[in-house]
Amino acid sequence: MKKITVFYDGNCNLCNSEIKFYKKLDLKKTFKWVDINSKVDVLSNYNIDFEDSLMYLHAIDKNGDKKIGVDAFIIIWNEFKYFKILSSIVSITPFKKFSNIIYNFWARRRFKKIKKSCNV
Repeated sequence: MKKITVFYDGNCNLCNSEIKFYKKLDLKKTFKWVDINSKVDVLSNYNIDFEDSLMYLHAIDKNGDKKIGVDAFIIIWNEFKYFKILSSIVSITPFKKFSNIIYNFWARRRFKKIKKSCNV
């Protein structure tokens, strides 16, 4: 079975906490979790820019397709029993558009803080 690969910022406390939560739920070992800070070279295999990976969550689905931001969360949530409902709701066009607006605002704001505090 091909795994879903999730690239996350292991230096971000919030991101790390969320990924730890998902790892606990991943009893079937459906995911390959990749901390982009320790495996920067892997990003180039998927044509993912390091700065983009810091700004937005990236995932590669079981078909090898790249998913970014809300779409990455949707494929993660879709693998967990109680999150499938959330995945279905967020996939509906008006909710997805709204979720993208909120997520993109948060991601850009977080990225500005990262750029100020470290050499990106």
